[in-house]
Amino acid sequence: MAILLSKALFGDEEGAAMRDFLQPEGIKQSVRSSKNYRLDGTDPDQAALLLLFDTRMQRTWLVKTTKRLYCVLDDLREREPNVNWSMPVQSAVENGTVTLDIRNRGPSDTGKSGLIDFGVNHRDWLYSPRLFTVRPVDEEIRDFLMK
Repeated sequence: MAILLSKALFGDEEGAAMRDFLQPEGIKQSVRSSKNYRLDGTDPDQAALLLLFDTRMQRTWLVKTTKRLYCVLDDLREREPNVNWSMPVQSAVENGTVTLDIRNRGPSDTGKSGLIDFGVNHRDWLYSPRLFTVRPVDEEIRDFLMK
């Protein structure tokens, strides 16, 4: 039982994808794998990044190009980061105002993680409160979207 659980959580040796986290430049380039990148066409090197969630096995990044906002999950158990979702920037920001409903649902009882919603289509995303000690995560995201 313990071996099966270990394989489920960490992968077996044949399929294990244990690796290092990608550096920020690698995360930017990972958006090229998104099915929606062809709609973007901008240079990912010029993208802005915001680290949202950070544990020893996973990191979640927001990547914003001039045309799209991407949510990238870098999970060490996977061979490469995955773009979990993306949306046009114009769906989040209009006329210099953030229109996307960003809801900080607060940290868990342990304080190690919290939940945030990005509108109705992207709910229950984890964030790390320790990354947002100066200002609340939703305020940081709003400022990030305005860059």
